[in-house]
Amino acid sequence: MKNQMFMGASTKQGYDIATKSREIIRGLIGDDIKDLAPAERDIVERIVHSTADPEYAKLVHMSADFVEAAMTSLRNNETILTDINMVKYGITQYDGEVECFIKNEEVKKIAKENNCSSIELNVWAFNNEDIKFYEEIGMSVKTMILEKN
Repeated sequence: MKNQMFMGASTKQGYDIATKSREIIRGLIGDDIKDLAPAERDIVERIVHSTADPEYAKLVHMSADFVEAAMTSLRNNETILTDINMVKYGITQYDGEVECFIKNEEVKKIAKENNCSSIELNVWAFNNEDIKFYEEIGMSVKTMILEKN
């Protein structure tokens, strides 16, 4: 195993699981990402892995200079903005600031001033821990979509 972590894996067993997961994901989204540069493919694969939703491979679009601009920002220790605190707390080896404004009162005020009255969040029905978390911060089920493949 390499000295660095792969997708968060720090053990041989974790590395093997992460490798198998990436192989499965590549099999599902290979056609959707075949024209992307290697770094862009890696980003889309990670998004699909973290969301457990292959549809994101069709939804993610990056500007031509995105990867280089992002890497420059990271090298310059510019602030990282996350959408959830779990990600914020998971970024432990970064010298720059890491922010999450999900509970920020100023953000809520700005949203209200701009007539943003709700947040739509898609969560897999089996993801009980995330559902519990979102309910604890005041969210509730508005609609449920059922499908048959």
